[in-house]
Amino acid sequence: MKRDMDLARMILLDLEQNDIPRYEQLKLDGYDEERIGYHCYLLAQAGLIVAVDATDTENILPNYIPSHLTWDGHEFLNGIKAPSDWERIKKSVIQPAGGFVFSFAKEYILHELKTRTGIS
Repeated sequence: MKRDMDLARMILLDLEQNDIPRYEQLKLDGYDEERIGYHCYLLAQAGLIVAVDATDTENILPNYIPSHLTWDGHEFLNGIKAPSDWERIKKSVIQPAGGFVFSFAKEYILHELKTRTGIS
């Protein structure tokens, strides 16, 4: 299964909106539970969310249930929250790299935030 960075962003946005940790499978329009569970696994592996492993023997793919954002998840989301920022990062980082290079995107977001705030 290919990574869907738009789905990953949607998961992060959904988790930020919750005041309490989630303990049930996330549901998002247009995505099945298998795809969402796999992307939650990827986000947990990247250290952006805390999630519970709900993988069973009937599934080949990892299936994680998201609980909440980590500190890094909040930081990363702040850089991609605005739709205009997200579109710019997709054009500047994701498309030229032929996919998503997570560590490069994190550095790019940090650079953008420093530039906006005047911190160098």
